[in-house]
Amino acid sequence: IFKGSDGVNYAQVTVKVEVVTLASKVTLSEGGYVDAVNGADLPTITPPTKVGYIFDGYYDGEGGTGTKYYNADGSGARVWDKFGDVTLYAKWVEGNDIFGSKGVFMRNIKTNDGKYKVYLFSGIDSLKYKHVGFEVSVNGEIRKIYTKFVFGTVTATNDIVTPAKLGAKCNFLFGQSLDFGEDMKNAVITYRPYAVDKQGKTVYGKSITINGVYTKN
Repeated sequence: IFKGSDGVNYAQVTVKVEVVTLASKVTLSEGGYVDAVNGADLPTITPPTKVGYIFDGYYDGEGGTGTKYYNADGSGARVWDKFGDVTLYAKWVEGNDIFGSKGVFMRNIKTNDGKYKVYLFSGIDSLKYKHVGFEVSVNGEIRKIYTKFVFGTVTATNDIVTPAKLGAKCNFLFGQSLDFGEDMKNAVITYRPYAVDKQGKTVYGKSITINGVYTKN
């Protein structure tokens, strides 16, 4: 209380002003972040990818639980209604991709000269891709193999390979054969199918790993 120049006593009041920031930094669990404003639409993002899984959006709960904020195509699922910095978590669903749920179907045979020939096959949902092939990792060293061999069904080492055997509703198969010598007997080899679309984007499928080409799979 203080006395004014007019001789009247006045009460002094302190007013605390709290500033609310409408902008949020939204961290995405699969990498990167976006700037969001409360009450506004979320900016569109590029959906993440994960081999053997389908992205089902970003949610506010760990492990892809809670409220959905991003759709599978990268568009916002709702108006941003949070304040401050927030993390959104991806939800992944197991399912068939363009190559099929198994990814790679492999057959290997031992040739007359003691070497091994490995046949790789994968499903593909259409012929709209510029390139299809396999990424092959031998003891951690990666190389890509393009192939132009696309089929309806294939007979490989007395086994008929069909899209259904790859666990997918694919219309086509593509394949490649690789030759390995005795020196590769204990090599750790991973095969993964991939396709390059007409825009140059590479899509990968599930992989299989064998401990040496002499391993029957």
